Amino acid sequence: MAAFALASSSGRARGVAAAVGLWVLLTLGLPLVQLGQEAWSVVGPPAPPWIFVLAGLRALGLAAAVAVIAAVAAYPVARTVSARVLLVLVLVSPLARALGVLGLGMAPGVPAVLLAQSAGAIPLAALVLQLRLRGRARVWLEAAADLGAGPWRRFWEVELPLLAPALALAAGWAALWALGDVTTLELAGGGKVYTLALLLRDAVLSEANPRRAAAIVVVMLAVAVPCALAIARGLAGLAGEVSGPGPRAGSGLRALGWLGVGLSALPLAGLIGQLSLRTDGSGGLLLRGLLARSLALTLGCGLLAAALGFTLALLRRRSAGRDAVAALVLLPLAVPPVVYGALMLPAGRLLGLMPGPGLTLLGLLPMRVALAYAGAVLAVAAVQPEVIDGARDLGAGAGARLLRVWWPLLAPAGLALALVGFAHALADSSVPAFTAGPGGSTLAVGMTIVARGGEVDVVPRWALGLSLAPVAVVMISAWAWRPFAASRRRAQG
Repeated sequence: MAAFALASSSGRARGVAAAVGLWVLLTLGLPLVQLGQEAWSVVGPPAPPWIFVLAGLRALGLAAAVAVIAAVAAYPVARTVSARVLLVLVLVSPLARALGVLGLGMAPGVPAVLLAQSAGAIPLAALVLQLRLRGRARVWLEAAADLGAGPWRRFWEVELPLLAPALALAAGWAALWALGDVTTLELAGGGKVYTLALLLRDAVLSEANPRRAAAIVVVMLAVAVPCALAIARGLAGLAGEVSGPGPRAGSGLRALGWLGVGLSALPLAGLIGQLSLRTDGSGGLLLRGLLARSLALTLGCGLLAAALGFTLALLRRRSAGRDAVAALVLLPLAVPPVVYGALMLPAGRLLGLMPGPGLTLLGLLPMRVALAYAGAVLAVAAVQPEVIDGARDLGAGAGARLLRVWWPLLAPAGLALALVGFAHALADSSVPAFTAGPGGSTLAVGMTIVARGGEVDVVPRWALGLSLAPVAVVMISAWAWRPFAASRRRAQG
């Protein structure tokens, strides 16, 4: 019987690995091969090597600066602010941040890009750190305090070593997102911050230079693959670390935390300052026409991503995040979005898809599946093993356990992750910029098109409305999560 169970588990693992491998092959491998073939046969306009060097160094410098700011600010923010507020700030669209920074009176350039990208990186890093703080950190800190250790000594000798892996993960993740944020570079940079992401976009969309595009994609993937392994290991370390509220912060630390939150919210203040009462004009007509299609597309993306993410997390729950399969699922979190956008056009040619909603959905899915998988791993790890073992001991099969145990316990988390995927896809303009086709398939792309035109005053009200979506997402998620949190408290009590 044990041998049969072992063989069944091994077969299931091989099946999951094959499915994940096929998924990565379709969304990344085959499009990369297609792009390589085009690069071999089509020679675009030549470019001096120093352009690549300067763009690469500028991209790395900017990403490193964003990572440092996020790492420094993450700790006080994580100790001060609730996860709901952080999630709202993370899900604000890059377009809204870029326009908001310009609305503050900053000239387009490096400082504006740095502020806009840091405004998203700080809450992202704080969320990762907060997961770690909610686990063993509180118990160990209370034990150190009982032994007479002061706040500073507790931080250096207990908290910092415990948080170091999560801090490194948060900083690296913030740097990777900064590398591929085309929207912020284009709008807040004003053409003055030309990095590899913009070089890749121009090589694909305006220069028809597959050789240059393939070279940049290979460089970015070479950086992303080891980072994906690190994210997988970091996720495995965070699993099970959400057992209770984090340690309380002192008044000084809270002041620093709210200062970090204020920095993250500063672009939204600039966006409010740009609100205009003028009529929408032709730009408003374009955006209103995209509203229903964009909502349907991104909501469908969130639901599909949550279903796939939870399926993978349940099938791989015994080793979630600790193997190459988990790294492949999480690879889109390390690959800059501009890479997936550039590869979707070759993918569309392979699958017979023209730029439009179908290709946009395919381009948006990988990152949302990775986000859903990461959240599902944490949600599955939070379920008491005794509940599942008890159902198995009572004779419940896999189907019965799925319907009677897993579904009631994980449905709130599934709804929350589906809504997070929806809001995250709704704010994304990097991938749809390649896949949407003329006129755009999503609101984010439509607003970018209008922002480039003469009706710039139309965009802030739409960008602010788009930024309210995360607020609704967090409120609905908190309402859905309440029964699950109450059952967990009863189980732990």
